[in-house]
Order: sequence, then structure tokens, then C-alpha cells
Amino acid sequence: MTEDRKIIFFDGYCSLCNGVVDFVIRTKKDEIDFYFSSLQSDFAKEFLNKYDKDANALETFYFYENGVVHEKSTAALKVANHLKGPINWTSFLLVIPAFIRNPFYSLIAKNRYRLFGKKDTCRMPTVEERAMFLERS
Repeated sequence: MTEDRKIIFFDGYCSLCNGVVDFVIRTKKDEIDFYFSSLQSDFAKEFLNKYDKDANALETFYFYENGVVHEKSTAALKVANHLKGPINWTSFLLVIPAFIRNPFYSLIAKNRYRLFGKKDTCRMPTVEERAMFLERS
């Protein structure tokens, strides 16, 4: 059921992460269907565990596509490739090795709550968005 889906896993309490989810929903290419799951959900824990990824690593953004779970800057750039407008041009940065890109990602991720804020509860999808969120409690 999930093999052919594009799934974004994000920190449900992070204001930056929630902003990214909102941005992706608004700017995705029409032919692309994204699904979302907070890292705090049972679905994320079960799914990511199958790929030896840690859903408790809340500073990590994961993107599942074509049977592969990408993480950190690679995940962000792979998602950007599926968006409308100039943001998809950033995918050219994938030519830079992840070990060079990821320290910049990690610096932002480490300070995301201080810079962007933290919500008291995980993001709740709107009625219109509900079908895009893969959550189990």
C-alpha cells in the first residue's frame, strides 16, 4: 500500500517543519501526491523501523520515495524537485555530497525550536488534508 507513495516524515511539534508541510501542500506539482506523517506517530515509528531509521531522531526530516528513505538535506532536496516554481531548481544541489550539505542542515535542525518556535501539540490536518496524513495512535 505504501510502496508507491511519496511520504514526508516530519517533527509534528516543530513550527519550521509544519511550515514546510504547508508549503509542500501549496506548491506541489499537480501530478504528485504527497503523504505526511509526524515522526511522533505510531505509523512513522513502524514504517521507519523497517528501513533502520529512527523516528525518535526528531531533528531528521525523512522522505520515502521508490522504496528508499532519504534523510536530512537529501530528503529536502528530493522533495523540492517535486514542487512548482523556482524552489525545484535547488535539487541541483544534490550533486554536492551529503557529507558537505548535511552540516548546514544539522545546524538549522539543531536550532529550529529556538529560531522558529515549537508547538504545544502535533499538527492536526484540516478536513481537506486528512487523507494526506498517515497517522495511527
